Amino acid sequence: MQKEVDDFWTFHPKRLEAVLKGLQEHGVTKKHLTRLYSDPEYIKRVARFLTDGNIDFFISQKKARAIMGENFWGPEEWFAKYGVKFTKEQIDQIENFPWDENILNSRCQFCGELVKDCHFAFLGINQINDEDLTILKWRKIYSESERPKFYSYENDVWYANEKFATTTTMPFKWHLLHKNKVPQSNDKTFRGQSEMLGTYYEVPNAITEVTKNILLFHKTKGVANESRYTRVRDITNNGGGRIIVSGCNLSGIRIFFYSGDYYSPDFYIAASRK
Repeated sequence: MQKEVDDFWTFHPKRLEAVLKGLQEHGVTKKHLTRLYSDPEYIKRVARFLTDGNIDFFISQKKARAIMGENFWGPEEWFAKYGVKFTKEQIDQIENFPWDENILNSRCQFCGELVKDCHFAFLGINQINDEDLTILKWRKIYSESERPKFYSYENDVWYANEKFATTTTMPFKWHLLHKNKVPQSNDKTFRGQSEMLGTYYEVPNAITEVTKNILLFHKTKGVANESRYTRVRDITNNGGGRIIVSGCNLSGIRIFFYSGDYYSPDFYIAASRK
């Protein structure tokens, strides 16, 4: 491994010049090269292409909306439903949707449906009207008398002081999540479930999964994981429990925790496209 690293850094300048010239001939500009050191998501995708030849090219959010249909929640929906406004800089930042039509029209590796039908795409935001969008913030937005709602509204609910519910927010970017639990991922430990996701998926955190469930309910009236739970990435403050969440069922969104080594026929895994 050390030799490979050394070879990389001793790449001959003349060869590097030839690489840059070739890129320029095919339309690569200084702006593209600048993004290689200023945009971590961009360089990750370029690196993925160079290493395995399977990159998800960007498309416009307008085109993504047309492909995804009702399974899409963008800045327009955030404004119409919650009055969230975006600056020009923010709109420019999310102009491109990071998964192209080949991905959205392909068969899902988990359930066999088309990705555009079994996934939900949404713009993740970290604030809603100048307040951090956390799980506790979502709980304040919705009362016990309406859906979507939460199972518990007690002031001393067990997660009232847990980091995953009080301070953790989503990054401001596009998210593409499997709408429902990953089939056949139950009766496994968290590690076993995570290994099922493969190269192009990861386990989302609780705020992302809960937000997906809420927005999906509003957009489609569909209830993800109605009678089951999905494990997410977060753990309790003391490190002793892996968080699980339910969908927006009649009794409300339930949030509990169990050991990552515990497995149950009712515990599945959530999946988010990288």
